[in-house]
Parts: sequence; structure tokens; C-alpha cells
Amino acid sequence: MEKKIIKIVAKVWIAIMVIIIGYRGYYISIIKKPLKNINGTEVRTIDRGDTVKSIINKLKDEGKLKNSLLIRLYMKLNPADISVKKSEITISDDMSLDELLLAIDQAEPSADSGVARVTIPEGKNLEEIAAILEEKGIITKKDFMESCQKYELPSYIKKDSNRKYPLEGYLFPDTYDFIKGSSGKAIIKVMLRNFENRIQEVRANSSKELRDEDIDSIIILASMIEEEVQVAEERPLVSSVFANRLKIGMPLQSDPTVQYALGTHKEKLTMEDYKIQSPYNTYVIPAMPVGPISNPGKASIEAALNPADTNYLYFCSRNDGSHEFNVTFEKHDAAVRKYQSN
Repeated sequence: MEKKIIKIVAKVWIAIMVIIIGYRGYYISIIKKPLKNINGTEVRTIDRGDTVKSIINKLKDEGKLKNSLLIRLYMKLNPADISVKKSEITISDDMSLDELLLAIDQAEPSADSGVARVTIPEGKNLEEIAAILEEKGIITKKDFMESCQKYELPSYIKKDSNRKYPLEGYLFPDTYDFIKGSSGKAIIKVMLRNFENRIQEVRANSSKELRDEDIDSIIILASMIEEEVQVAEERPLVSSVFANRLKIGMPLQSDPTVQYALGTHKEKLTMEDYKIQSPYNTYVIPAMPVGPISNPGKASIEAALNPADTNYLYFCSRNDGSHEFNVTFEKHDAAVRKYQSN
């Protein structure tokens, strides 16, 4: 009798596992190819006021979704911040659900949508970002700058009255869709949320711990790296120079910090420029600048957290976007004479 019960339980268990495995396979197939009954490709209009849910419902009503219930389940288990605006997207039977959601998120706003797409390049400072937003008709430079000064800082940003702009360094460079006429506070909130998401990615991809209390110093270094480097492979090397100098109390002597202290970009700095008294000028202070000097991208943040293992203390521009790195002042001086004599 006992053996018979065990056999029945085993058969039931096997049946349950077969059902689970089969359903899982079906679930995955739906997520990989959720659309049907589309002949080639189809251009769809997303209207003002649409949401991801309403778009999914329309596709369901038109008989173009294989299983709307599983799709809703997937989106509930994998929440994503999707930007929906009046636009057009191209869909096909071959699209995965992630590709469909990405198409919705990255769709170019229609001219009459009231939404402007804006790209903030890496390394722009706060004033430059404000000018870009104004140019796109999103908000005036004056209003955005005022909002930045009034914004309540997150705990990971150091509060220091000597900083020119408290939010400098934290408005993450990326492509955004903003409603024209948005408040400065709303724009800042979106950009800071993006920054925080990227910091989480950096943490996940690094073997080094990045504590909240260390974020500020990492962003300061990253902003300098962003301004110094044009060749991507050099980011960890420049980071190593700064790290090595900080270890021995040697001034960082970064020209971009002088430019930031001056408040204007000059093609060639003078000896007087290098002497400017400012908490940002790393030629006159034996430490990092008081705050970030630009808004760095993810690669520069990663380089600041993970400098290359070198003994370099110097780097000199070769005037082609790359640098020569050296350990001794004698070799650095020779490089300066070679590349900067004119």
C-alpha cells in the first residue's frame, strides 16, 4: 500500500514538473515573440495620453498579441521606466517584448507632441546643460539655473558653500524626452534618477565597493577624467595619475580645473591663469577641487573607481587627443618640450 502511494505521488510530481516546464517554455516563447498577424512591418501611431497598458490593450483588441495576460505578468515582474509620448513606432512579428517596449521608449516625439528630445553630451557643465535645454524650448536657462540652486540635495551630494553649483556632476549625460515647459525641479528629478540608476550599474560591474559617502569624491575625479580624456582607453591611466598623486599629497595640476575656476574656456592658459585663487584650481590646492567640474558619463565614473595599476605621475598631450604617460618629471619635461614647444 505504501509503495503504491509513493508511486502515485511520484507520478503526480512528475506531471506537475512537466506542466511547469512546458508552461515556462510557452511563457518564454511569448516574451521572445509576443506579436502576431503583422504582415512584414507595421507603423503604429502612439497618441497623446497613451500608456504602455493602453498600447498593449489596443494590440490585444486588434488580435495582434499572442497572450496579453502573460505579457502583463512579465511587465509586472520586470517594471521599466518607459517614456510614452505622441510618436510613431514600427513593429513586426519578429520583435521581442523588450524590443517593443524599447521602441516605445525611444520613439522620436512628433512635432506636435509638446515633447522635445534633448541629448546632453558627456562632460558638459551645468551652465552648458541649461543652455541646451533652453535651445530645445524646454525651459529657460535662467529658470533652470535657479531651480538647480534651490533643489534639495540628495544625501550622497556633499553640501559645501564653496561649490559653484551644488548639482554639478550629478545631472547625468544622456538622451531625454522632456515636455516643453517642464519645471526645473521635474527635469532635475529625472536626471538625478538616471544618475542613481547608473551608479547602481557601476556598483554591479565593479569588484570595488562604492559607498554612498564615497560617491562625491568619485564624481569629482570622474569629472576631471571626463575633461582630460579623448581616447577611451586612457581613462583608467589618467585616473591612476590622479590616484597616485593623491596618495603622496602631490597637487593634481589639471588644466580643466583652471578653466572651470576661470569660468570660461581658453585655448591657451597663461601663467597668471594658473595662479588664480580658487578652491577648484588644482595648481594652487594640494587636493581635489571642492566639487565636480563637469557632468561625467558612466565610463569616466568607472575609471575613477577603478584606476589602472601604474606608477605614473604625469601625462602630457600629444596634440592628437592622446597622451604620453611618465613616472619621472625628467621624462615628462622632455615630453612637454617635444609636444608643447609651440
